Amino acid sequence: MTPGRTKVNVQLAVRNGRGLSELPGLHETNLRRDVGLKIEQIGSEYYFVLIGCDLNLQDDWTAKHDISPFGVFSLVQDCRATWMHKVVNFAEEVLSPRGMRRAFPFKDDWDHASRDDAWLRQICAPLAVAGAKLFHSLFRSGADPRMDRLAAKLRELSRTRELIITITSNDFFIPWGLLYTHPDESDDLAVDGSNFRWEGFWGYRHIIEHNPEYSTLPWDLKPSADGRLVTSFNIDDRIDAQLNVACIQPQRTFFQSLLGWGIIERTKKSEFIGAIASDDFADQIVYFCCHGVGSGDPGRVSAALAQLTLSDDDPITATDIDYHMSGHEFHSHPIVFINACQNGQMTTLFYQTVAKMLLKKGASGLIGAQIDMPAVFAAEFAQRFFSGFFSRRGKNRILIGPLLRSTTRELLQEHKNPLGLAYSLYRGMDCFIAWGDTREPPSPS
Repeated sequence: MTPGRTKVNVQLAVRNGRGLSELPGLHETNLRRDVGLKIEQIGSEYYFVLIGCDLNLQDDWTAKHDISPFGVFSLVQDCRATWMHKVVNFAEEVLSPRGMRRAFPFKDDWDHASRDDAWLRQICAPLAVAGAKLFHSLFRSGADPRMDRLAAKLRELSRTRELIITITSNDFFIPWGLLYTHPDESDDLAVDGSNFRWEGFWGYRHIIEHNPEYSTLPWDLKPSADGRLVTSFNIDDRIDAQLNVACIQPQRTFFQSLLGWGIIERTKKSEFIGAIASDDFADQIVYFCCHGVGSGDPGRVSAALAQLTLSDDDPITATDIDYHMSGHEFHSHPIVFINACQNGQMTTLFYQTVAKMLLKKGASGLIGAQIDMPAVFAAEFAQRFFSGFFSRRGKNRILIGPLLRSTTRELLQEHKNPLGLAYSLYRGMDCFIAWGDTREPPSPS
């Protein structure tokens, strides 16, 4: 065997070489994984192991990548910068009563259904190029030509069918939904991306979760006897006034109306830290709508700067969470949803620090935006997601993984807004609200 390869701790199991059958402890009613990708850092190299998907078990599906952590960070930042420039900060001249003015469509509104398809395609073509470049760089052969086989297999599988994918890595954090692999085998993606297809974006076509580490946490949220879930609203309540948008107040009204019971509202670091430090912490849904910072200025990368800030501007860091939760974890195993709105600097290091710590402390799953979301879209996406998650549809379980994809597709197809692709799921693909007991297997649709 190649030296060092035995060090890779692969925890994914394969049955008869036909698809990824299960993760250790995976329940019979959970979604069946098609692809398992394990990425582990050993010294200065990353080792990739591809599992499942009709792979020939006699073949070698292990490869190494000599890219540095900063190299990964830089690649991802390039992709994020394209999204920020081409979508979030996209500007156009519009006629107003006072003459022509500069407008920012994706900051001003979330609904662009009245626009024609050509308008959206012109905006999004560079996103496909950025996603294709990121995929190419992450799976380039470099010093190990075996990486070419992994890349070719992933492209082939992505073209063949919609996949259910689990990536497992403590070190390699990527906005997987922004990757693009051209679905047309007979044609390459054009240099300007003009021939892109939506199903080339991984976040549109596939259901994907990133597991920082293997966990046996429960995937079902159990309501109380009277049918309630403890839900918290952790916010910067100045966003509406600061950005001159309707974001926080509509969401406050929405949650209160949707749930039919009170929500816990926190606007200060001391309130949040005091809550998680207590053994009585019982939140089952932890929702953030505030500002997030990934690592500070790109030229001054520091994991210590990754933080969330509520109304008091007092940063909440991974170190804060670790220190104040020393000796205990979340007994309620909550689902965490982080909407980081405009004026932040979201980067890979936020999820590699703050989000990873929340998962380490017992969160069953975490959803977060990979870019600084326009506040109006952040509010709409969250409301649509939670409307679906809290719905009761007979015996059909509403699983987070399929729901995240369907919410993204709905906003893209019906409202011509691609920003849902920038939401990532960390663990929790199979999480659902156990309104009633059923043994029926879930559907990935």
